[in-house]
Amino acid sequence: MDARRTAEMPRLLLSYLLLAVVACGPATSATTRDVAYRTETLEAELAGLPTDGSPGSTLLRSRLLRALGRQSVAVEQLEPGLDGARIALDWRGLSDLWRELGDVQIEMTRPQDA
Repeated sequence: MDARRTAEMPRLLLSYLLLAVVACGPATSATTRDVAYRTETLEAELAGLPTDGSPGSTLLRSRLLRALGRQSVAVEQLEPGLDGARIALDWRGLSDLWRELGDVQIEMTRPQDA
């Protein structure tokens, strides 16, 4: 019984080694396709949003732009939304937009502007 276990040990170690090599191998091109698909999906969702200056749609546009890596465009979108919320005295919307603007500024490594 003991000799049989000893004979199976190298085979078991080889199996673990093979599993580790396969698991830590290079990424496949499927990840590149997934990223391209996500970008296209986010772009389509962004194009479908209303272009009004309401806080709700401005926040959604900003979050989609941030997900696409376009923080500077998100800041440009937030500024007119802030003005609109200020004119309409929408305090909740104004608070949400200021918080979003601060988050974008921090992402852009400009905490002094947040």
